[in-house]
Amino acid sequence: MFQEENVVLVKSDGTRHNISALAQSERFFVRDDKIPIEEGETFERTLPNKILEEYLVLESNYYSRGRYRYQIKVRKKSSLLGQKPTSPITITQTGDNAKVNIDSEDNSININNIDLSRFEDIKRILTTEISDEAEQKNCLNSLNELQESVGKQSYIEKYKQFIATVANHMAIIYPFIPYLTTFITKVHS
Repeated sequence: MFQEENVVLVKSDGTRHNISALAQSERFFVRDDKIPIEEGETFERTLPNKILEEYLVLESNYYSRGRYRYQIKVRKKSSLLGQKPTSPITITQTGDNAKVNIDSEDNSININNIDLSRFEDIKRILTTEISDEAEQKNCLNSLNELQESVGKQSYIEKYKQFIATVANHMAIIYPFIPYLTTFITKVHS
């Protein structure tokens, strides 16, 4: 059976109290309830070889019944030395593609250097292959709106509108669909 030993409770204000406790590696048990024990305070325990161990109070639980009034979770302060303290981190970002990824994978695609030359190819096809002037104008207007929305959140909506507008001419637009859909993944990655 474990025996109680004398330990010193160092309060937050620096006052020291000698008390009797059953000391284990991660828990201390105290019968005396005259001195309140709070989180953040320290227990000092002197071993038989005169080495001083310090324990930080992590959690203090008071019980009105039972042999021990306080059951206290502790951690040896020397075991906390290996833990790096958290400190404020300042991040400064500059440039077109500045990003910060913390514990995450970057699957985004930068779209600041976009090749829009294929839009001119689509315009030529629409102009040469659609004979009805009103329909041609409608398709070209929809394509212009689509091109202006590249890199913006509105691209997906403009893409849907363009596909609906050119639905009767899908045979001539079909080769450009993979090119146009690349901008959807770039905006929504």
